[in-house]
Amino acid sequence: MTLQVVVNVMADNLRWNPSKGWYAATFIFQQVSPLSPIVVDKFGNINLPKAKVTDAIEVTYNWASTAVEIDGDLYPAVVADPPGESFWVLPGNAKPNATNKGSPNGGDLSVPNGTGPDKLILNNANQPNKVYTYCFAVKVGIDGGQWLVADPKIVNTGTSRLYSYQSPNQAN
Repeated sequence: MTLQVVVNVMADNLRWNPSKGWYAATFIFQQVSPLSPIVVDKFGNINLPKAKVTDAIEVTYNWASTAVEIDGDLYPAVVADPPGESFWVLPGNAKPNATNKGSPNGGDLSVPNGTGPDKLILNNANQPNKVYTYCFAVKVGIDGGQWLVADPKIVNTGTSRLYSYQSPNQAN
């Protein structure tokens, strides 16, 4: 059985991060369904052992900040097409960068196509002992399209190692 999770994602206080080559922001991940257990925390981290979830999950991210303010001007911000380009995955605590974004498809994580400019769906088979760093990234309509990136963690069932979570705001 697959647990269905719905999360609203918002971003504010955008700033250019020259060392990464993308925009960073204050991100809020708000799980709206189910009300319990909390699968996606306010920083976007997914910790399935903490939530006591052993089944596969499907997380629908609803991108709510479809216009973002940069230096006093509004710009569109949308999920990439195909949406898998907006979900970067690397194993463990690796840190994605502009040239090494990883891929969400393959193994136990996948992002299906056809979800639209304000929605992204993550399927996680919840294979035991897997830890990932992922980036939720949207395209901002400035300078030909720049990335706006949050980089939380995914911890699947059976992981015995404790990981120190850092707010995406602190990580950027």
